[in-house]
Amino acid sequence: MADYYKTMGRISKFMKDNHLNNLHRGITYGGADFGFEEIRFYARQDVGFYAVYIKLRPKLLICKNNYINTMYPSDIVFVEKEFKTKAKQLGLLNDDIMSYKVKRIDYAVDVILPHEQITKYIQLFKKSNIPDNLLNDKTMRYFEADNNFYLMGEKYNVNFYNRYDTLSIKQKSKKKAYSYIERTKGKFRFEIQLTEINTNKLKRQGLITKNSVQDFFNPDTAERIILRYYDKIIGKGDYVSYFKALSKLNSENAKDILSRIRASGSVYNAKKQYISEHSDKRKAEKQFSSLLSYIRDRNINPVTLESGENKMLNPRNLICEYFDNKNKMYLTRRYNSEEEN
Repeated sequence: MADYYKTMGRISKFMKDNHLNNLHRGITYGGADFGFEEIRFYARQDVGFYAVYIKLRPKLLICKNNYINTMYPSDIVFVEKEFKTKAKQLGLLNDDIMSYKVKRIDYAVDVILPHEQITKYIQLFKKSNIPDNLLNDKTMRYFEADNNFYLMGEKYNVNFYNRYDTLSIKQKSKKKAYSYIERTKGKFRFEIQLTEINTNKLKRQGLITKNSVQDFFNPDTAERIILRYYDKIIGKGDYVSYFKALSKLNSENAKDILSRIRASGSVYNAKKQYISEHSDKRKAEKQFSSLLSYIRDRNINPVTLESGENKMLNPRNLICEYFDNKNKMYLTRRYNSEEEN
């Protein structure tokens, strides 16, 4: 308890000495410019629980004013070093970022596409296999937008959006010019926000061994989590015309599913309709999922294009390429950093 209040005093002094937003009711936003977006002190004296929560933006920690790029795996070694420096300046007892527990984490990847194609991909994605728990009022509030596809759940959110268009709207609403906005053209962001960490579930899935920043910062973990949600909702397979897709399928049941998706306007509507026609709902759901996998395994996305539209490649490959390239940089920088030490 004594350390808790001493830490609070040291942070308050740092903010005051540097003319930053000081603590108010145990919260400060004074470190936002260098990545410590929020520092919050939390105490439950009745049960002897004391904690310091840090809302960290790692990219800002190592690259001032960089609001555009995500943190790459290759940045991790620099984040470790800079966090240690800032933590000591602030007076935090623990300056090892890797040992902190994670309450929430946002994984994001930017893939580069022709700017005019992003809107089309968002339209296609909105016809995909949206889980029932994400089809709610929050999701529907933004569903008609052309530049984003936000799926909002109780414990996680899945977001796909046009970086340039969303920033342009934000710029107009806040009447504030972003000098870097032109550099976001052609960036299509895929974002998974784990707003409530279920450590045991992630362990069972083999994604982490324990709740620590070290486990969640692992590039393989980041890639697996992003692809897990992407595959569940969007899935594999390129986008081709309905008749082209039919010609590649040998299964009449799979053709029936494809026809249902086209007629109902989306995978989730077709799924709902298919299940309603069977008495054994659980078995019907498994059958639908199996046929969906059959279609995707033939490199066909079950959401099809209109006749005359050109084939569109699935951006999933770009996500994999992103991690392949960034992991190579990560391994090189990690090795060099350990050599220096």
